[in-house]
Amino acid sequence: KLGMLHAWTPFTARNWNDATWSLSVEALFYLFFPFAAGYFLKLKERALLPTALGLFALSSGVCAVRLMLMRQFEATGPHYLPAAQFAQDLETVFARIPVLRLPEFLIGVALGRLFLLRGRQMPSANAWFAISGLAILLILMSSRLIPDAFMECCALVIPMGLFVYSAAAIEGRLLRWLSWPGLILLGEASYSLYLMHGPVAGLFRQAGQLADH
Repeated sequence: KLGMLHAWTPFTARNWNDATWSLSVEALFYLFFPFAAGYFLKLKERALLPTALGLFALSSGVCAVRLMLMRQFEATGPHYLPAAQFAQDLETVFARIPVLRLPEFLIGVALGRLFLLRGRQMPSANAWFAISGLAILLILMSSRLIPDAFMECCALVIPMGLFVYSAAAIEGRLLRWLSWPGLILLGEASYSLYLMHGPVAGLFRQAGQLADH
């Protein structure tokens, strides 16, 4: 974990604190960013959005392969411990292995480059911010109806990309409200809270069990 390489194998990705798999992914993104930036800087503005959509199609393809393999395993695989462990390892590979999350990262790079070229020129940015935020909320509320293979990877990519892009372009009262220092502090703390929520929840569960005894 100190080298942030543990998410590269299904045997170490979920050890101790499952949430830290994202650190391995983030480390790869930082390493890959100079190459991605060099590529997207060469693209013309009109090519950025089609490139982002192509990357989304690639990400969706990975999700579809994952779903197909898992359903095939559930239909034909023997239900004993080694097989169950194999299924979990397969899920971990698709959900945690950093290289399979690169398309999502590159979509963000493409949208970031597009924003830098266009500046804050986004018609109805406030409305798009609200629409994409509502779409994210509806998808999360419907998550039990969406296969995990899509929910964990590509279901939120388009609305989240639109949400972030429009958030950078909003103006007026909404911009002032979102610039409130308390919200900025919560945003800066959110990733740290995510990384530590597992161990903290485990400690509370252990404390509850001790209290019951």
